[in-house]
Amino acid sequence: MIVAADRKTSTFKPEIADILFYHDCSEADKAFAHQNLNRQSFAPLGTPVKVSDNIYGAIPKVYILCTESKDLDKSILPTRVPCENVIKLKSGHSPFFSMPEKLAKELMGL
Repeated sequence: MIVAADRKTSTFKPEIADILFYHDCSEADKAFAHQNLNRQSFAPLGTPVKVSDNIYGAIPKVYILCTESKDLDKSILPTRVPCENVIKLKSGHSPFFSMPEKLAKELMGL
């Protein structure tokens, strides 16, 4: 990870992104992803968010769990907020590249 001088954003080196996010993607998809890697803000990771049961709690939630993801185990996340459904895909972090038809089918079924 490359952190900006102002320490507000970071980006991943393509070879690290390949390991974490694109390990099950085609070379063409990796090349496309590399061309579109951009800086990401740290703010969303550390800014507290207040939500209400009246509004946020009323929105139905579905979680897509990519079981082959290598960028941290996220299986606990759908237990933190009530979800109507947890869709498990045998995919890395980027099913929109590695299995777009399967992902689209799951999303269309919601």
